[in-house]
Amino acid sequence: MTGRAISIAQPVLDATLPDGSRVQMTYEKEVTRRGSTFTIRKFRERPLTCSDLIIYNTMSAEMAAWYWYIIEKQASVIVVGGTASGKTTCINTLAMFIKPNAKIVSIEDTSEIQLPHENWLSSVVRTGFGVTGEVSEITLFDLLKNAMRQRPEYIIVGEVRGNEAYTLMQAIATGHGGLATLHADSAEAAIHRLESEPMNIPRPLIPTIDVIGVQTRVQVGDKSVRRMVNIAEVVGLDPTTKDVLTNDVFKWNPKTDTYVFYGRSYVLENIMKRHGYKHEEVMEELNNRRLVLEWMVRNNIRDFKDVVEVIRTYYVNPQQLLDRVKREKMVQPTGGTSP
Repeated sequence: MTGRAISIAQPVLDATLPDGSRVQMTYEKEVTRRGSTFTIRKFRERPLTCSDLIIYNTMSAEMAAWYWYIIEKQASVIVVGGTASGKTTCINTLAMFIKPNAKIVSIEDTSEIQLPHENWLSSVVRTGFGVTGEVSEITLFDLLKNAMRQRPEYIIVGEVRGNEAYTLMQAIATGHGGLATLHADSAEAAIHRLESEPMNIPRPLIPTIDVIGVQTRVQVGDKSVRRMVNIAEVVGLDPTTKDVLTNDVFKWNPKTDTYVFYGRSYVLENIMKRHGYKHEEVMEELNNRRLVLEWMVRNNIRDFKDVVEVIRTYYVNPQQLLDRVKREKMVQPTGGTSP
C-alpha cells in the first residue's frame, strides 16, 4: 500500500497511505517488545478553513482578519507548538489568504497542505534507496534550494528542523513570503531553537521573520482544545544587548477563553510605511475583513470551496461583497445570537 518495505533489517517505517494518511509501523519484536505496531494519522479530505478555526475559537475573527491582511502583503509567519497542536492545519488555513494568482511552492515530508491556487506547486521529500536509505535521497533542503530557482511569491515549509532553515531565512530576507511550522512552546523557545543546532540561524537573520504564532492544546472545562495562545512579532535586535526584541499583538486569556489585542502591531506599521497607507485606511480594511469573516461564520460558510470563493471575491470586488455582508446584517432578525 505504501510502496515501501518493513523488515528485520529496517524494523521502523514512516510512510504515506494512498489516501494521504500517515502511518508509522514497527516490525515484530525488533524495537517494540510486544510485537508489531502501527499508528495511522488520518488525512482530512476536507481541509479546515478560517471559518472552522473561528467557530472552534482556535483564533478570533479579529486575529484571522489581521493574518489575512499581513499575508496578502507577503509577511513571513512561523506557527509553533507541540505535537498535534494543529500547526499544519493552521498554516494551511492561513495560506488560503494568499492572493489567488500568486505563485506558491510548498515543501513537506508528507503531503498535507491543500490549496486552491492554480499556480501552486506541491513538493514532497523522497526517501533514498539501498540499505542506508541515502542513495538518491531528496531532502527538504534540496527541495527548498530548487524552489528558490522557481521564483515563488510564497514558500511554505511543512516543518522546519534542519539546515533548510537557513535557506528559508535567506529566501524571506530577499523578499519572498514564508509560512512554516516549528516545534516549540513559545516565541522565545522558537528563536532559541532557530539559533541552535542543527539550524544555526545567525541572530541578525532572525528579524527576517515577521510573526511567530504560538498554538497549543489546552484544557477548557473538561475539553481538550486548540488555541492560538500568542501572536508575537519579531521587531528587531536591541542595539546594545543584541537580544531579539518581540512584541505581543494578541494573547489568549485562559480565564475567559477570549483573545486580547495589545494595541500595537509593528508589522502593520511597516506595511503603512512601505505602501504609504494611512492608519485609518488600514484599520478600516481590517474591520472590513473581520466583517466578512464574521458573516461567513454567521451563515455557516465553512466548506473549503465556499470559503475560497468568498476570499477570491473579496480580492476581485471587495465593495460588492461588503455591500452584501452589510445588507444581510441589517435584515437579520432581532433577538438572535451569532456564534
